[in-house]
This record gives sequence, C-alpha cells and structure tokens, in this order.
Amino acid sequence: MKIEIIGWKTKGLRCPDMNISLLSGVNPGHVSLIQMPNGTAKTTTLNLIRAAMNGEADKWNAEKVKSFRRVNKFNSRGTFVLNLRFDEKPLTFELTFNFEEGKVDYSTTSPSLGGMTPKWEPPLGLYRFLNQKFVQLFIFDGEFAKDLLDSNKTHASQAIDSLFQLYLLDEIKEFIDKHWNQATKNQASSQQGLTRQQNKVNGLRERIKKLEAKAAQQQEQLNNIEIDIKHLETKIDEYNSHNQDLYQQLTENKEEKGKAEEEVKSRITDIMMQIRQPQYLHESFTDSLVELKDKLDKAKLPEKTSRQFFIDLLEEEKCICGRELDCETREEIQRRANLYLSDDTTAFLNSLKEDIRNKLISENSENMVDLLTKNLEGLKIDIEIRQYAETRCRDIEHQLTDQGDTQLKSWQASLDDKKIKKNDIERLLEKINRPSNHTDNPKNYEKILCLKSLKKWLEEDERELAKISHRVELTKKKQILQKIIDESLKKAKIKLTDSLIEDCNVFLDIVLERDPIYIDKIEKSLAIKGQKEASMGQTLSVGYTFLMTLLHKGQHYFPLVVDSPANAIDATVRREIAKQIPQLCHQFIALTISTEREGFTDTLDNKSDSTKFITVFRKTKGTKKLLKTLPSQGVTQTENCVIVEGKEYFNKFDIEEYEDET
Repeated sequence: MKIEIIGWKTKGLRCPDMNISLLSGVNPGHVSLIQMPNGTAKTTTLNLIRAAMNGEADKWNAEKVKSFRRVNKFNSRGTFVLNLRFDEKPLTFELTFNFEEGKVDYSTTSPSLGGMTPKWEPPLGLYRFLNQKFVQLFIFDGEFAKDLLDSNKTHASQAIDSLFQLYLLDEIKEFIDKHWNQATKNQASSQQGLTRQQNKVNGLRERIKKLEAKAAQQQEQLNNIEIDIKHLETKIDEYNSHNQDLYQQLTENKEEKGKAEEEVKSRITDIMMQIRQPQYLHESFTDSLVELKDKLDKAKLPEKTSRQFFIDLLEEEKCICGRELDCETREEIQRRANLYLSDDTTAFLNSLKEDIRNKLISENSENMVDLLTKNLEGLKIDIEIRQYAETRCRDIEHQLTDQGDTQLKSWQASLDDKKIKKNDIERLLEKINRPSNHTDNPKNYEKILCLKSLKKWLEEDERELAKISHRVELTKKKQILQKIIDESLKKAKIKLTDSLIEDCNVFLDIVLERDPIYIDKIEKSLAIKGQKEASMGQTLSVGYTFLMTLLHKGQHYFPLVVDSPANAIDATVRREIAKQIPQLCHQFIALTISTEREGFTDTLDNKSDSTKFITVFRKTKGTKKLLKTLPSQGVTQTENCVIVEGKEYFNKFDIEEYEDET
C-alpha cells in the first residue's frame, strides 16, 4: 500500500489562504521543502493535515473549531482540502468549518466510493491506518519526537503497536469475547439464570477495566510526584548544606532511619510467616500435632493400598486372586472400597507426617513459641529505634527551616504535602495490587479494589456461565486462543523491538558520529544506553531516527510530514540526518524556516531524487517590500498570501521573523 500527499488548499482559516501543489511533473517530489516564516501558521497547517487524515475534527468542541477562524475576522465558514493519492488513485478529504455553529463537516472524494461522500470515509484498505495513533507517526512535530524519550509517556511503545497493528491482536481478543457472549446467550437452559450470570460476568469485566485504568492513572501520578519530591529534596539539601553541622546530623539520622525502617519491614515479614503456623502461637499446638502423628503411625495410616486400587479392579474380568468377578462380587468390592483412603488423602497424610517430623520433632528444633516471642520483642525495639530516628530528623529539619527564609519553608511545606499524596497513592495501589483475600466478598465486587480477587471471580463466573449455557468446550477454546494471542503479542514485541534497536543504532552511529549515543531498550519510552538524559539535538536525532526507521520497516509507504525538523539541531547533525531521510522515506515534506537551510535543506536536495522548493509568506505591512522583489515565474498570490516555487528564491529568502499569529 502506498499513500502520497499531492497538496492542500486553505480558505477562510487562521492560516493564510493558499493552494500548495507538491507535484514535480506527474508525481510529487521525493522531498518537498515548504519555507514558512513565523506567522504563516506552520503548526495550524500541520494540525489540519493531521485532522484531514484521521477524521478527528468532527469530535472537536465548538471552542476549538472557532479557534481556527482568523483573529478579528467574522467569516462564517472556512475550508481545508487535502489532496492525496492512494495506490495511484486520487483521494480527497475536505473539511468545512462552520464557525457559527462551532462544528466541522467532512466530505471524501474517491473513485472507490463512486465519487463524493458527505463524511470522512477513507477507502477500506486505508481505513485501519488512519487512526489518531498511527497518523501521528508520519505527521508530527519536534515535541512528539522529544516525547519518545520521556519515561512518563508511552509514545515509543504506542508507535510500534500502531505501525505493525499489534493492537489488532487485542481487538481479536475482544471479538472472541463478543462471540463467546453471543454463543452462551443463545444456548441457555434457563434464560433468567443465564441473563443474571451474564450480567455478573459483564459487571466484573467492567469493574476490572475501570480499576486497571485507575491503577495506570495513579501510577503515572505517583511517578510525577516522585520526580517532584526528588527535585524538592535536592533543592532543600543544597540549601541546608550551608548549615554543615546540622546537615551532617540530618544525613546521619536519615541513614539510621532508613536502616531502622528496613529492620522493621524484615521483622514484620518474619512474624507474619510465623503467625500463619499454629505451632509458633502456643506449645499445645505442637503437642497436639506430634500426638496426631503418633496416632497415625499406630493406626498404620495411610494404608499402602488405596481406594483407587479397588475401583480399578472393578473394570477387570477376574479378581487379583484369579476368580471370576460376578455382579454380586463387584457390588461388595465397591462397597468395601470406601473403607480405604483415596490417593489424594494418602498423599496429604504422608506430607503432613513428614512436616511434623521435620519441623516439630527434629532434635535441633527450637521452642517455636520462644522464637515468635523474641521476634515480637525485637519488633518493639526496632519500632522504638525508628521512632527515635524519625523524631531526630524532624527536630533537625525544623531547626534548619527556622533558620531559613520563606522560600525554604515553602519548599518544605510542598515536600510534606507531596509525601502525603505519595503515601495515599501507594496505599491505594497496594490495595489494588494486593493478593486475593478470603475476606473479599464477590457479592460486593463493585466496591472491591483487589484486582486479583476480581480476576479470580471473573474466571470462576465465566466457567459457571459456560456450564449454564452448555458451552464449556467453547470456553476452553476461547481461553486457549486468548493465551496464544497474548504469547504471540509478547514474542512479536520482543522481536520487533530488538530489530528496531539494532537498525536505529546503525544510523545513530552515523548521524551522531562526533558524540554517538545508542538506544538501549524500548519500553514505554526510548532508553539511552549509559545515560538518563540527552541534549535537545541528541533527543530529536534519536526521535527522528526511530520514527524513520520504524516507517521504513513496514511493508507500506507513507509520507513523512514534519514541522521545523532541524530547528534545534546543529549543522553537523543536520547534515547527517538529512543524508538518511531520502533513504528511509519515499516522500518527505518539511515545513521549515530560513534558519534551517544551513546543513539541512541543501543536503536533502543533494540526496533526493527530486526536490520541490516552495516559499510561503503572508501579505502584511512588514512584507510589502518583498512583493517588489518577486521572481517573474512560479508566483501565486491570494488575498492574504504569496506562494513562490523555485530553489533560487527559496535559498535567498530571508525576512525578519515577525510575531507568530498561529
């Protein structure tokens, strides 16, 4: 599949009225460089192209729609037309802005649709690619590239999911659930019971979905708060370092406090493990368990022969003694088989006796009640040590704060507040992620915060629903298929990620030759090998390299549209990136300013098969003098805009950047 941008038209919007054609002969240029000084609405143009591609504008609220009207203008309508070519066939999306009603109407024109359709409706083969996540991969600005390295954002992993449509596997799982629901609905022995059970299953699914979303939201908030806390602590520590004596005491007490907290946690873990075993609570439990073992030994239990032996014997023609088995004999054997223990019971009793022997009768075993008592006494001492260290820390912090100014007190107050919020979130996440507890009541699942309990109940209720609907076999198939999908998704991500990292690092070695950095791993974000942060130029270089490599690895061809691609990158890195772009993109469109020409646009021109040069500027008081120096050919003028095609004018054009009106 191949999609190309042919050009676009704007009228009555906050960007100037323009008609941009990217054709160089019958085909669009391999590289199209559109020079738009500040004030010509590069950002607005990029947003309009993106909205035309993904169909998002009909969901914009009235305020956002009206923000696209030119300031101090009162026209009731505006239009944006994006002309594309999809697999060599024309495709047009048109957005009509109704500023009075605050809404946007779409129309789509394509031969595959039989002409014009009054809505956003891309051809079937293209539809699955034109969603907001995917379109952002090839129509983006520097902010998106920078966010790929932000550990608090998920653009990198989303980019991989989007290009290779890994999210379709999740959609398959949802489809399986829908099919299973429909199948169970139509095969019920009791419609009333089925409806009740289906409602319960659907309720549990919805509760799990909401709780998982809440956990993700709280985790993100916790990450941000932890960053804020670290920042505040650094500022406070730097300020306090001027009070060396008190600061040294504070540092030492914080270390003591940390050690004490670890001791308390370790002690509590040991105690919790002990109190779950009755022999640690009182000597009588130990005596009773030992007595139980003695009685089992005296009774010679478990027997060597189990009930299953006799049940299996009923299937034979002859008894073990060689005598023929008739109906009366079989009935007697079956009745007497109940006098013997089952295999499960035998295994349990053997395990119980072994545990009693090893843990309670061993010559080296200590008095377990004394061990628990010592641990409890030790916990009391550990808590007192921790409380003392905490008190000392607070006292010293108050002394430092009292000696400080208003700013220090403000930092400390903000730090205390964020620590409280952090503890609240951690407690909530602990409740959500804790193990399942027998006190959790499935009847009140809407109030339960424990995900493990909810998922356990969902599995049980789905099995029950399957029984009611006589679809047990279908449920097993559903579960197997969903496990296969989960495993496939996991393996696909690992293989794709490893391959991307390898290819990206090859290009980065060239692009950042003077100061190379490499991608270490791709999770939610791109992680740089051996360092946590990178310069702005390095960040953008890594982001561009990742996105271009990602698009290049797909089997489909998309245009790459970038706003100010080289503004924050030095000339040397610009040249290296510009060398790679034509190799990785079949169509590259850059909205640039004059300062990006050095090392970037000239290199792109040298490396591309064909380059389209376009210069756009508004008609204003500040640009009147430019109208006198326009070339004799390749100029198009509208009421408020001038478009000039040509390399010579592009390279000479340089006006003082005026106030950005976007």
